[in-house]
Parts: sequence; structure tokens; C-alpha cells
Amino acid sequence: MLSCRSVPIFAAIALASLRAADAFTSPLPMAAARRPLALSSQTGGVKVAGVTLGGKVRGGAAVVAMALFGESIVSGVDASVAKKACACGSGMTYAECCEPHHNDDLPPRDPVALIRARYSAYAYTLPDFLMRTTEKGSPEYSSNTEKWEKELLNFCQSYQFENANGGVLGVGIEECSYVGKTDRAFVQFNARMLGQGQKMVEFWERSRVRRKDGRWYYSKGSLLEYEGPLY
Repeated sequence: MLSCRSVPIFAAIALASLRAADAFTSPLPMAAARRPLALSSQTGGVKVAGVTLGGKVRGGAAVVAMALFGESIVSGVDASVAKKACACGSGMTYAECCEPHHNDDLPPRDPVALIRARYSAYAYTLPDFLMRTTEKGSPEYSSNTEKWEKELLNFCQSYQFENANGGVLGVGIEECSYVGKTDRAFVQFNARMLGQGQKMVEFWERSRVRRKDGRWYYSKGSLLEYEGPLY
């Protein structure tokens, strides 16, 4: 059985780009088509055509951001980006959508806003936000912030989050379900980006998030399906 142990939010993809082959018990397939998935209502487990995948998601920490998708890196997001469509694909501008979350002016109000803001943080190269919104003490958290940040920056620079026409690729939210007293939730989504040679990379993940002291944090994620090459 193919398996993958804990890896960051963009799971196998991110670490594959960093050549962290030791994170896998065996290599992931070069998927050309989506694998069917089945969710177990009794256990909440995920089975993907006989393949079980687990995810370890890491967010980020730094004061670096991309001025424009795929272009040079600068300190902070360029002011012109605020008026452009947000990288998460919500249809709103960055200023109306994820920018307040990234600046910590307004923490994500719910699990969906958290996932959208984390995706766009990758697009804008904002590891600080990613690390800040990762739950401490979880398998996804690392106390070695310098190494963690470097991994995130390398990942962000290895992928593009807009198409050739400048349109955002975005993240699609498929399901959000709360657990217990609404301080925990699961979010299933699919994320898109361009890899080497402008090839589309798309994957589906089921993430667990938790609210603590009024703020939502990313706990961990399981990679459900994957489409595209691994580098």
C-alpha cells in the first residue's frame, strides 16, 4: 500500500519540490487522472482507490512577499496588488479579502476564510502568516522556524499561482463541517498552481482546523487526490 507520512499543507507536492524523498515510505504516483475517493461516515477516514495518504501541513513565517504572482520578491505585498483579484479565487480584491488576515488586522472569521488566506499566503509568499496560523503542539508545527521559513520560501518560489493570462488559479472549497461545540472543523478543498513547464498541479485535501482564544489554526491535513507531475 502506498503511504505518505506527515508533510506540510501542500503535502507531497511541497516536499517533492524540496527533494525531501525521505518523507515518503514510497514515491507518489504521477497521476494523470483523478483517483476516486470514499469517505467513511463511521470513522471519518479517507480511502483513495486503495491508497492511503496522510498530510502534515506547515504554514509559514517571514516578512517577504511577492509583488506580483511569479515576479520578483520584495518586502511586503506591493500596494498595487491590493486592487487586484485575490489569489484565493474568491472574486474579491486582495484588499477586500485576504489582506486584512495577512496583516493580522482581522483574523480569519471561520475555517473557510482560514484556508483561503493560507492558500493566498503561499501565492504572495507570506510564510509568517502560515506559521502564525499553524497550531502549536500539533505534528505540523516546527520549533525550527528558520528551517521552516526557508522550506516555505523555496516552495513559494517554485510554483506560480496564476495562469498565463494573469488569471488566478485559486482554491475551491468543497465542504466545511464543524465538530462538537464548533471549536473544531474539517475543510475539504482543491488547490491549483502551475509547476515547472507551466504544467497544472491540482490536489484535494481534507484539513482539520481548530479555534483557540477566538482564532482559527490549521492543525493538519490529509492529501486525498492528486493530479499533475511531481518534481
